[in-house]
Amino acid sequence: MLWLVVGTGIVVALLRGGKLRIEDVGLRAMWVAPAALALQLFSFVAPGTLLNAVLILTSYSLLVYGLVRNSHLQSLRLVLLGVILNMLVIAANGGRMPVDPRAAQASGVNIESVLAGAEAKHVVAGPETRLSFLGDVIPVPLVRRVISVGDIAISLGLFLLIQDLMGRRLEIDLGPGG
Repeated sequence: MLWLVVGTGIVVALLRGGKLRIEDVGLRAMWVAPAALALQLFSFVAPGTLLNAVLILTSYSLLVYGLVRNSHLQSLRLVLLGVILNMLVIAANGGRMPVDPRAAQASGVNIESVLAGAEAKHVVAGPETRLSFLGDVIPVPLVRRVISVGDIAISLGLFLLIQDLMGRRLEIDLGPGG
C-alpha cells in the first residue's frame, strides 16, 4: 500500500507544479530505512518465534531513531506517530500486528495463513489481543487491505513528505511546534 501512497504523492506533486528532483531538506541517518527493511525481511525466516519478534521490534526501533533524527520535517513527525502506534500494538502482541478477521473479510483479504500461524508479521485478533484498536482493523476493500490508525498516519506523512521533497510544500498545521 505504501507504493500506492508514494505514486499518488508523486502524481499530485507533479500536478501541483512540483519537479521530479529531490530538494536538499537535510535528511539524516539515511542508513536506517534499508537496515530496518532488511530486518523486516529476515523476520520471515522464523514466524511466531522470539527471533521474529526481536527482528521486527528492532526494525521499528531503528525507524523511530531515524524519524526522531529527522523530526525537523513536519511530515516525518506524522510518520513517527504512525510508526510508534504500530510499534506499540506489535510489541503488546508478541511481535505481530493483530488483524481483525471481520475487517479482513470486509476487504476481501484471505487470512488463512494468519489463522494457521504462518505469518511472520500478523496474528488474528481475538479476546486476548492487547491494544486491538491500534491493530489492522480498518478495511480498505479498494486495495484489498486491512490497515491500522498508525498506517493512516504513516501514509499521510509520506504523502506530505513527497510534496515537500518535490518542492511544493503543503502547509498543514499540526499544532504547537508544527
